[in-house]
Order: sequence, then structure tokens, then C-alpha cells
Amino acid sequence: MRRGPTEQTMAAYVGSADPANWRSSPLLASFHSDLHPALIVVLDVDPLHDEALLYAEKLKGAGVTAHVMLFDYTDL
Repeated sequence: MRRGPTEQTMAAYVGSADPANWRSSPLLASFHSDLHPALIVVLDVDPLHDEALLYAEKLKGAGVTAHVMLFDYTDL
């Protein structure tokens, strides 16, 4: 069975670490408050595009300033 782009990207990113650990995937953390402001830069073809936008929403929902810069691949 072939893995999809998200699984391949996560495997390359976390290596042998546990991908369910919040340190590997901050989106999975049980808390998002008291963090520093964040700038999240996303390209529309990024395999983790949806996860990046969801993380920004989680931060904003926790009262953390989060700016998202979304770029269209065709504009580059």
C-alpha cells in the first residue's frame, strides 16, 4: 500500500520519533495558549496545507496571535 503525501511528509519530518507526540506535531498539543505569536507561511501545494491552516485556527482560538501567509504556486 502506498502512503499519501501527508504520511510521506510526516515520515520525513519526524524520522523515528512518534508522530503523535505534540513535539512532532504541535497541532496535537492539548494546550495552545501562552505561546508566542506565530507566522505561518503556506504554499497552496504544501502537503501539510490543511494542517497548517488548522493550526493557525487553533492558535487564534486560544488567544494567540497567528498570521497566515498563503501563497499560490502559480504566482511564484
